[in-house]
Amino acid sequence: MNKRVIWTFISLVSIITLAIYWSTAYQTITWWDNSSYPIAANCLGVESPPGSLILTIIGWIVLKLTFFEPKVFALNLFAGLLAVGTIVQLFYIALLLLKKTYPKQKVHSLSLVGLSFGIMTFAFSVTFWTYAIQFTPYMLTTCMTAVILYQLIRFWFEEDRQKVVFLVLVIAFLIGLDFSIHRTNALLVPGFIGIIFLKDIKLFLKLKFWLYGIVGLFAGLAVHLLKIPMASTNPIVNFNNPNTLSRFYDYVSLKQYGGGFLTNVFTRKAPVFSVQTMDYIDSFYNNFISIDSPLTIVSVCTGLIALVGIYFLFKANKKTALMLLMLYVVTTVTTIFYFNIQENFFRTFTRHYLPSFVLFSIFISYGASVIFTSLKENSKTIKIGKILLIVILFLMPLNQILRNYKTLDGSRDSFASDYANNILDTLRPNAILFVMGDVFYPIFYMQQVEGKRTDIDIISISLTNTQWYDKQLMSDHYNLPLSLTEDEILKIRPMAWSDTTIEIPFDGNIKEYQLASVDSIQSVPIQIKPTYADKYIMGQDLFVLKLLEQNKWKRPIYFTQPLDWLKDFFRPEGLVWQLVPQSPADLNTEILQRNLIENYSYHGYAKSNRPLGFTSKMIGNNLWNTFLQLAMYQKQIGDIESSQATIAFVKKHIPLERVVRSEKSMERYTNILKQLEQ
Repeated sequence: MNKRVIWTFISLVSIITLAIYWSTAYQTITWWDNSSYPIAANCLGVESPPGSLILTIIGWIVLKLTFFEPKVFALNLFAGLLAVGTIVQLFYIALLLLKKTYPKQKVHSLSLVGLSFGIMTFAFSVTFWTYAIQFTPYMLTTCMTAVILYQLIRFWFEEDRQKVVFLVLVIAFLIGLDFSIHRTNALLVPGFIGIIFLKDIKLFLKLKFWLYGIVGLFAGLAVHLLKIPMASTNPIVNFNNPNTLSRFYDYVSLKQYGGGFLTNVFTRKAPVFSVQTMDYIDSFYNNFISIDSPLTIVSVCTGLIALVGIYFLFKANKKTALMLLMLYVVTTVTTIFYFNIQENFFRTFTRHYLPSFVLFSIFISYGASVIFTSLKENSKTIKIGKILLIVILFLMPLNQILRNYKTLDGSRDSFASDYANNILDTLRPNAILFVMGDVFYPIFYMQQVEGKRTDIDIISISLTNTQWYDKQLMSDHYNLPLSLTEDEILKIRPMAWSDTTIEIPFDGNIKEYQLASVDSIQSVPIQIKPTYADKYIMGQDLFVLKLLEQNKWKRPIYFTQPLDWLKDFFRPEGLVWQLVPQSPADLNTEILQRNLIENYSYHGYAKSNRPLGFTSKMIGNNLWNTFLQLAMYQKQIGDIESSQATIAFVKKHIPLERVVRSEKSMERYTNILKQLEQ
């Protein structure tokens, strides 16, 4: 087949997919990995284990070359390039299969039309598209899946023994290298072993086979050692600080999370079939054969086309068909068992199923290509039947676009950046902000990458339970009013505790706290009760206590989520609570109203066509609670007009039905609103 024709089709597919990816790419950060990895890329840091070393390095290079604002937009556009690179590789894989299983004279330009439609059906599937528009490890993982799969297909068809052994070296190296991406493609190893059994079991008896395999694997794994010199530069993102071999081992073995990253599959966290397998099936259904699409019959046909591909592959070359089917099934089963999803987990594991979906996409592309190939051969086929098949295959990728475009369009999504900006814009100068959970990363991104509010110190309260993070907080990256020795840091861990009252001297400016009923303070007594199991205190609580003792109320301190033992000292100010030297803390309606109604942005909450994820709904739910608190206080002091205006404002900007997460919650909100309206 003419190479120019092949390149023409590849170019067309690339242009179409890239245009749609870039038109829907997030122009700012999203939650989770898309806000944490840009920070690591910006400082060439070490992300949380298992981390993605290669993605971090690539991101660092992109950021050095970019002129985009915000910088993450360039990284998100780069994710689209990775996605197109993956699609191009899958095109070549399907074409290679077609050439190897069909006589050369039967493969023609019409075959490439079908192949293109099949490839784009996968390109616009919901999970692949989701990660084609945001900078995370999952698209790089999928790209590596395609690279490894191409080499596996070459290995399968190669007859030269010398080249076969060399391909073992290449495949082993790629699997080892994937350890520096996100490890997921290691789940292809059982399938690779199965391929060797099917191809030539005698290879296991060859010393050269084992030598090349071991050398390739260790060469790939050795790349991960780059984390040691990266950690040694003490970047501001430096999880576990793997700057020595022993600490590096702790990092790769996931010691922080209890270790056992290769053995925890034996203790199941949920029923294998009813929960874990169903999570995969739900994701598979949502990606390939969902009946809630605009063209339901076309979605069903997508699954049928894959079956057609499997059928014709068996008809053309039974052994090759068996190999690919085995690789898909074994990889899928291994994935389900390895990731071991918890029951009622708040987030599906669909991102981890992408390598399995890549394998399945080959059947779709092959089936579509074979159908178009046979249309030219069978001239006696009724014309209306040919036209119907062509229309269905054309509609397959179009159906995916129509179904997913509005849902996945991230170009107007600013929930995470709004959340971060709303907080940073309203903190007092030189503040200290404690952030609970993963919402830490959007706020930290805005400061570290975009250079916003560099006067404040942002601390992940969850990570203060780890000694490596506490040591980093004592470094030059931070300017905390806190000094801890090595021995003191070692003591910041869970310990037995009984009710204790501690006096914190007040050396701050009382006027800056804007307390209506307090003129002067000498010291503030704080009662600290056990925070775990009624007899222990956590490391994070001890860290906060140490900071309070040394800060002495000089710098303002805020929390995104109140600590229980300090709850009487927290004053709600919108998305944060300020710690004030007063118990119980008076509500300052002036600050609260100014932040909620004048300073905060709520882009997207009132737009019904913009989907809300779990975290965005949670933030919206928290905002509703704060608005209600303000409205109830306003009514309590007799300011009915202001109370009604507050409720009208939140209803307009954050419609309740958009953020409520259960019928019970809706009933609760409805009852409160009725009380306010009385």
